Amino acid sequence: TVSPERGVFGLLLTKHGKIQAELQILGRPDELSVLVSGGDVADVLTTLSKYLVMEDAEIEQAADLGVLLTVGGADSSFGGALLPWAAEPVVARVAPPAELAEERARLLAAGYEEIAIDEPE
Repeated sequence: TVSPERGVFGLLLTKHGKIQAELQILGRPDELSVLVSGGDVADVLTTLSKYLVMEDAEIEQAADLGVLLTVGGADSSFGGALLPWAAEPVVARVAPPAELAEERARLLAAGYEEIAIDEPE
């Protein structure tokens, strides 16, 4: 079950069973955040929009949010959702970039090591 404390990993499949994208789904207050990897965000939005049947729900790309991941856990003040990725705990936090920058600085000051991940062009 998805909650603000626990995310889930999933696959978005075509009707023929081909993997369209890998998804990490995080619960946030009054919404879900879906992180897309190994797929095209526009294609994922198009596919998921076909299944939207509730009038009070929307699917949109959140360009004003970023993601901060910690591997090996984080203290309770970090917040975020635990993702079931590997043997080491991975915690993901989705928030505005300024908030994530403050959190990043706090984690680095606390001794966390930073690993840069290149974004695809």
